[in-house]
Amino acid sequence: MNYDTIYAHMDKKDDVNVGIGSTALAFGDGKSALYALSACMTTSLAAAGYCAGACWPFYAVSVGGTAAHLGWQVGSVNLSKPQDCLKVFRSNKHLGLIVLCGIL
Repeated sequence: MNYDTIYAHMDKKDDVNVGIGSTALAFGDGKSALYALSACMTTSLAAAGYCAGACWPFYAVSVGGTAAHLGWQVGSVNLSKPQDCLKVFRSNKHLGLIVLCGIL
């Protein structure tokens, strides 16, 4: 949801003009929803690790790294600037690498 919502902020003006609903319009320009979604994702990742019997490196690297990366994304993105949203959106490729490193 974070990924999609940050992306949706790039063309929210067009969404309004054509009458398409998006998470960017639903959540507005505040970051509270993005922080809540980040917390849900991090908690879900930790729960998945628990169910899989993951060891401490998974929690340190995957869960801790995910929390730090999402915190950086939400904290640094300027939702009013499409280019900034695109930069943060593209940084999600690093999130997959962070999770993979903890799994390995």
